Amino acid sequence: MAVFLTAWRSFSSVVRSERVQFRKKAAGLGICILATISVACSPASSPDTTAAATVAATSAPTPQTTVPPTTVPPAEATTTTTVNGAASGVIVGSGGLLGWWDGAWERATDPAGVPLEAGSTFQIVGPTGVVGTAVGAAAAPGCEIIEEHVDVDLEPSPYDQFDPFGSKPIGIVADWDLVPYPVSELPLDSPSYTQIVADHLASRGFDDPQPEIVQLYRVDLEGDGSDEVVIVADNHGGEFFQQGVYSLVLVRRVVDEEVQTAVLHESIVPNDLGPDEFPFSVVARVAALADLDDDGAMELAVDSAYYEGAGTEVWDYVDDDLGFVSVLLTGCGA
Repeated sequence: MAVFLTAWRSFSSVVRSERVQFRKKAAGLGICILATISVACSPASSPDTTAAATVAATSAPTPQTTVPPTTVPPAEATTTTTVNGAASGVIVGSGGLLGWWDGAWERATDPAGVPLEAGSTFQIVGPTGVVGTAVGAAAAPGCEIIEEHVDVDLEPSPYDQFDPFGSKPIGIVADWDLVPYPVSELPLDSPSYTQIVADHLASRGFDDPQPEIVQLYRVDLEGDGSDEVVIVADNHGGEFFQQGVYSLVLVRRVVDEEVQTAVLHESIVPNDLGPDEFPFSVVARVAALADLDDDGAMELAVDSAYYEGAGTEVWDYVDDDLGFVSVLLTGCGA
């Protein structure tokens, strides 16, 4: 974990493209966890052969090609507003305090540098909307075995009964609409999306004709009239250290009239491990779908967990060229 977080910091300056910055100004707004936990912090999308006006549940995704990380030109400085004594956008997840948006995504590395006061009100948001509020304590050092880890205790805490195989919400200090576009839950036994997952697993050499979908959401992330579908598939059954298990977070979206599949998390353990191979697996769940930087578009927060470790990661859709980019990450584990 420590090695990965060190490597990931080299990408912590990734911010939106100039096109996205223009959209912010025009709207008048002031403003990898382990390598096995998620796919590289660069976009990873593959087009399907079927074009559609909205995300289609047909045609299997083409196997993806990992794209090298891309650095986006830095954004112009903006003035951070405050809400209840904290900088707008301070985000905390089950893995700790992630950071905030201040003209660029700022990762929390030192409690003294976090623009947060004790007593700040956090909105608690999950995959389908705001589920409550909590009062935050002052930022403080978190994980003892990870340097530059910051945490904030919330009261009431949404993390008291930690479940590595469940969805855990995030908290954010914000005075804007966190869910500007409705999120719909789709039936988990949808034959079309079950087939999409089966085809993706087959492209990775894993045979499961009836994979298990545990989360399935439809949402227009950017409000552009084209829906995305977020698919989370997992067959762990509440147990780590198994062969023949997988955990996937896929996002289906339309780009230039082609349906593409982005992989935000992929952990697959084959059935035929050798006698010296260990069945290490990482489970992921969508923690939240929300506008975390007040730009009118929604980001994805993903929780990941493995034996004796867990983390939270924020993915931002930058543009059609870069796709989804990992912008914030924190966690604690051996």
